[in-house]
Amino acid sequence: MKRITLLIAIFSINCYLANAQMIIPEFNEPEIIKAISSDDEESMPLPFNNGNGFYFYRTYYGGAESNEVKGQDIWISEMKKKGWENPYRLFRADFIQGNSTNIGTSADGSRIYLLVTKYKETSTERKIGYLDKTGKDKWGEFNEIKIEDFKFEEKYYHFYMTEGEEVLLISMSPKTNRLHENLYVSLKKDGKWRKPIDLGEIINTPKVELSPYMGKDGSMLYFSSEGHGGLGESDIFVCKRLDETWTNWTPPVNLGAPINSDGFDDYFIIGNGNKVFFTSSRGAENNSIYEATATGAFRYAFTDSIAGQFIFKGLPADNVTLEIYDLEDNLLVELKTDAEGKFVYKKLNADQNFMVKVKADDGEDFVGSKIYFSDSNGKRYKRMIFTKVGMFVDENNINEREEIQGRYNYNNLPMKNTALVLYDENGFPVDTIFTDEFGNFNYSKIAYDNNFTLVPIEETDDFSMMDLYLTDKAGNRTVTLVSRKDKYAFLSASELESEPLTTSETGNNKQEAKLLTKLGSIKDQWNGMALQNKTIYFEFAQNGLEAESKKKLEKLMILMKENSSIQLQIVGHTDAIGSEEKNHQRGLDRANTVKAYLVSNGNISAALISISSDGELNPIESNLAVSGRAMNRRVEISLK
Repeated sequence: MKRITLLIAIFSINCYLANAQMIIPEFNEPEIIKAISSDDEESMPLPFNNGNGFYFYRTYYGGAESNEVKGQDIWISEMKKKGWENPYRLFRADFIQGNSTNIGTSADGSRIYLLVTKYKETSTERKIGYLDKTGKDKWGEFNEIKIEDFKFEEKYYHFYMTEGEEVLLISMSPKTNRLHENLYVSLKKDGKWRKPIDLGEIINTPKVELSPYMGKDGSMLYFSSEGHGGLGESDIFVCKRLDETWTNWTPPVNLGAPINSDGFDDYFIIGNGNKVFFTSSRGAENNSIYEATATGAFRYAFTDSIAGQFIFKGLPADNVTLEIYDLEDNLLVELKTDAEGKFVYKKLNADQNFMVKVKADDGEDFVGSKIYFSDSNGKRYKRMIFTKVGMFVDENNINEREEIQGRYNYNNLPMKNTALVLYDENGFPVDTIFTDEFGNFNYSKIAYDNNFTLVPIEETDDFSMMDLYLTDKAGNRTVTLVSRKDKYAFLSASELESEPLTTSETGNNKQEAKLLTKLGSIKDQWNGMALQNKTIYFEFAQNGLEAESKKKLEKLMILMKENSSIQLQIVGHTDAIGSEEKNHQRGLDRANTVKAYLVSNGNISAALISISSDGELNPIESNLAVSGRAMNRRVEISLK
């Protein structure tokens, strides 16, 4: 018992505020508990009797190739001289009606807390409560627990009753239409369970947080998350409660390998002595229960974190494994980018320098890609570029450069002593360039910045008077940078493919439109088209129009010229990442973008166009999948 007390003390006493250190025990390689493993899924190991026994629940699926849940029930296993005994089912099928999962236990195992679920033809009935042991394999009546201002809805739930039986941790979706789960707590006061408290933004993210666990000290919280970065699908984190509000926490720290893996890791619980239990899908389709032993060593983890986004060929690079090394080429941790190419690295010390590599045999294919680092407000402040040496290098340390020169004129006169901000192809401000008294400028461009944008700081509405171009060393014009109509920017020639349609493309669309007009009314033609051919899609968290989207709108503008009295209804949509309020506004912004493009480029009266937003409320594909979220980020246009 002393060893587990020391283990808890290590977590608790040495956990401080942000920018300070937390001491994390190191563990031997976890081992699967073979005695209780099956082809189905085991979850929620709950130790009792000083860790010499534990309850868990098993989820049954409809065959090896099916993810459909066929049922759940609770099992028990106990430690004997030869190890963990084969488990047996705790309750008869007729004792508890419906699926049952364990959510807590008393220290001696004589009381067990349950979540019971009954699936009916048109609804689902859930309730939580407890049973007391009345004899060997005998249990009393089910005692239901009622929580103030809480009722079950059609969404995800997980619970954990702490050993003191006065704190109930809850993982649940914040709204019925949300696909992720956040963490909450209900406290027992004066014999009643109070209204759940949201644990706050330090812990909860727009992604999944679940399987909360808290030890006897009531301060250290362990949970699994997809939203704080990590090694795999979901990692186990620890943080410390700083006051009695339950909303003030130290930033979560990843427990790291070998506890966390490239699979789904959750349900971390401290057992007997120096043992811990958790569940993991590492190397398998379903989760199994693992146990690990503390080695006695520990490491310092700093709560400072580095947030980055990996962009490859202008798009987020998802599911790419990155390796973080120290300057002595020691591997510190492996990270995997999420669907938006993002990752979070918890620094091992406040002043640590590190290197980033791609873990892939074809890593050289990523040459020229970028990582952008962001502060706590999401503002990008630094970038690293994947170079031919096989790693990401700070842009300031890259010697492969190309000298470019150019000239900036306005109304045939040089724009002298004028600032031009240079952005890379992903919109990151790289540097500010100044023209001389003759309007000339020089810049040492990084060789990997093939595409770039120059933005004059001095604004003007008359683009026709502006002339910005590159020159050779003799000052002769080589490339004229073409202006965008939506902002004060000039693009390099290699970016022209994202600009308004060329004459040949417009001509092709005109021919196609003429063919369509012979088939019926313009309204019927547009509304009868396949959804993907008239839907405008957007990148994650972006409102800008892609080249393909502009082609679709060009076709609509040509059709509108055949009948200028037709009215348009434009509805913006988003995926389910982020708050409902922000997504509603994002949908409105996207609808406005499409409206502005049609008005400014198609001479369509703004009075004929009405816009609205459904935000995340009307998905056409599942938001659980990357491909589904991409289909949901859209604007739909109908003709009335």
